[in-house]
Amino acid sequence: MKVAETFAKFVAHTEFHEMDPSVIEYVKMLTLKQVMGMLVGSAAPTSKKVIRYVMENPGRPECGVYGCGFRADAAQTALANGFFGHASEMEDDQFPGGGISDVTTWPALLTAAEKCKLSGKEAIVALYVGQEMQNRIAMYASVGTDGIGICNLPFIGIYGATAACARAFELTEEQTKASFGLAMVQGQGYIHTWGTDAHFWESATVCRNAVVNAILAKNGATSNPVIEKCLDMLTGGDKNIEFDKMIEGLGKPPFYTNNTWIKKWGFCFFTHNFVIYKGDVHKNIS
Repeated sequence: MKVAETFAKFVAHTEFHEMDPSVIEYVKMLTLKQVMGMLVGSAAPTSKKVIRYVMENPGRPECGVYGCGFRADAAQTALANGFFGHASEMEDDQFPGGGISDVTTWPALLTAAEKCKLSGKEAIVALYVGQEMQNRIAMYASVGTDGIGICNLPFIGIYGATAACARAFELTEEQTKASFGLAMVQGQGYIHTWGTDAHFWESATVCRNAVVNAILAKNGATSNPVIEKCLDMLTGGDKNIEFDKMIEGLGKPPFYTNNTWIKKWGFCFFTHNFVIYKGDVHKNIS
């Protein structure tokens, strides 16, 4: 349980004045990018299905659904915003990392920030601790998850989104740890969903569940956050996942948040290099 304990302390106690300026600027940049992605995604044809569902089941009007002109409760809003951010294909990923992305952390936290009335600085801290946690776990878990078709965007992204929301809801260290255990039993996703609505649904449900995890943990829900055991069981127990490296130097450089690769265009990251190379070829020919 060392991973959960270390990250819980990091999430609960990191302060804005302790953050490296490079991380603050990177978080601001990713925030602008994700707001754009959610707005663009809200107009995507595939998003109409989710918009219809949330409009029919809005709950209390707590938070704004991006680009839609109506409000819903925090969980339903996070669901829609998480779907939009991914439907635009403008999410930003870390490699290695099995597809870990900011499209889990940002839609969840920006929704929670509205509900909890966070200041800008408070939102930046929450986004940083969430992204840093999930990028670190994904970097070293991918040695086991990539080969078996696991998509880390939801499998590991649920930890980052939950951590960000735990900070937004001002959970204690123990409550934060409990929220990780709740996250551990959620966030499924597989590469076999790519090219379908289910792939966008993976990030949407992570964002919704992260908000609920934080609320439940704040209300006293218990869990057993054995992240190491969970990842070992998931990957067969023979992949030699370096759990110590996930938490080594936490809060100090290198900052894994800054290793989030920025997408230039709204389509799968794996095809971006082909576009770049084609552009270089045309430039050299001309």
